[in-house]
Amino acid sequence: MRQQTISNALGVLCQAARSMMYYHLGNSEGRFIGFESTFDEVNIIQPERDMLVHSNHYMTERFKKGDWYGQSGPDTYIRIQRIRRLMELNHGQLTPELMMEILADHNNYPNSICYHLDEKKPLTRVSTQVSVIMVPAEERMFVACGNPCKYEFVEYKF
Repeated sequence: MRQQTISNALGVLCQAARSMMYYHLGNSEGRFIGFESTFDEVNIIQPERDMLVHSNHYMTERFKKGDWYGQSGPDTYIRIQRIRRLMELNHGQLTPELMMEILADHNNYPNSICYHLDEKKPLTRVSTQVSVIMVPAEERMFVACGNPCKYEFVEYKF
């Protein structure tokens, strides 16, 4: 997308992102928002207390009725509550390193924030594929491709 402003990025997403998707947008001024879409609608999610957390299910109330992931993976609701709680406990003290620890959390394993394949449920072959920590004000992003307990976060500077 490489747009110069969040407004321009939203313009692109409003035209092109018409599926069951979520996008996290941020800029170097420290502004960030979430963007959820369906085939027919979009919704902007604002940060709460300077934090924006998203999981695999829709956060937008009117989108929840058709949310297949929330129905097939109800543990997504438990995971997002856990990450919010850990972030709230550390509000004002969050660093990329602390967020890396939080994203590698194994409370309620294998259905933890760091989500692992559950061999007891062979039909739901789901695990954490990527974890992302954005620090827009510092123009940095950290990405772990796979479970963050196994794969190192790589820093990207913009």
